[in-house]
Amino acid sequence: IFFVLRNYISAYQKAIPPVIVIIIGVIINIFLNHVFSQGWFGLPAMELAGIGLSTSITFMIMVILLAIYMVTNKKIGRTRPFGRLLSFNPVIMKRLLIVGFPIGLTLLAETGMFIVGGIYMGIFGIAAVAASGISNQIAAVTYMVPLAISLATTIRIGHAAGANKPNEAIRAGIMSTLMVMIITLILSVFIYIFRVEIIQVFLNSDDQLFDAVMSFAVPMMIIAAIFQLFDGLQSVFISALRGISDTRMPAIISIFCYWGVGVSSGYILSTPFEYGPIGIWIGITIGLIAATLTLGMRCWMTRQQLIHEGRFKLV
Repeated sequence: IFFVLRNYISAYQKAIPPVIVIIIGVIINIFLNHVFSQGWFGLPAMELAGIGLSTSITFMIMVILLAIYMVTNKKIGRTRPFGRLLSFNPVIMKRLLIVGFPIGLTLLAETGMFIVGGIYMGIFGIAAVAASGISNQIAAVTYMVPLAISLATTIRIGHAAGANKPNEAIRAGIMSTLMVMIITLILSVFIYIFRVEIIQVFLNSDDQLFDAVMSFAVPMMIIAAIFQLFDGLQSVFISALRGISDTRMPAIISIFCYWGVGVSSGYILSTPFEYGPIGIWIGITIGLIAATLTLGMRCWMTRQQLIHEGRFKLV
C-alpha cells in the first residue's frame, strides 16, 4: 500500500512529500527498533522479532501519513483517491494488468539474474560470497541515483504522452539519458579509484579470510565500475518506454538479455572457462550491456515513429 500511495503522489509530480514521510519513517523505525528489540518502557525484549514488528508499525504510520496528505492536498484530493475503493472497474483493471504485468516480469528478470548469480557464487566458497556481497551493496547504493532519474523520466514522459506532446517527451528522454550518462561515469570513476578503500570499510584486516576476499572483491569492484553506465542507461531506457505504456516488448527483451545472455554467460565463463566468481560478474555485465543496446534501439525506433507520426499510441 505504501508504494502504491507513494507512486500515486509522484505521478502528480509531488516528489518532496514522500521523501519527508520516509525520513519521518526512518526516525520512527530507529526508535521503535530499540523499544521492541531491547524492551524499553517495561516491554519484553523481543530481539529480532521486535525489529520486524517495528518495521511493520513504521510502514503503517507512513501509509497513514501519505493518505492524510493525499486527502488534504487540493490537486490530489479532487481525484477522490479513496472514494471508489469498493468499486471494481474491469476495463481499468485490464489496462493495469496489460501494462503492469510485463513490468513485474522485467523486474523479476533483472533481480533474478543478480540473485541467481549470488546463489551460484556459493560454490566458489565463503570468500567469493563475501566479496560479491560487498560489490553488490556498492552497486545497489550507486544505482539509486540513476533509478531516481529513471522514475522521474517515466512521470515526465507519461505526462507528455497524456497531453499528446511528443516533442516534450523526446526532450525529457534525451535529457534523462544525458544526466544518467554523466552521473554514472562520475560514479564509475569514483568506484574505480577508491575500490580498495571502499572494500576495506566492510572488512577486518585481522580476519583470516581478508586476503582471499580482497583478491575477489577488487576485480569485482572494477567490473561494478564498468557496468554502472550500462545499468543506469538500461534503467532510463526502459523507464522512458514505460512512460508511453510500452512494457510488453521491453519485458521480452529483459528476459532474453538477463537470462538468455547474462545468466548463461555467467555460467559459461565461471565454470567451463574457469574464470570462477569473476566470470559470474562478467556474465552479469554482458547481460546489462545487451539489455542497454537492445532497449536503446527500441527507444530510438520509438523516437523515429513519434517524429514521423507526431502522436502517441497508448494502451
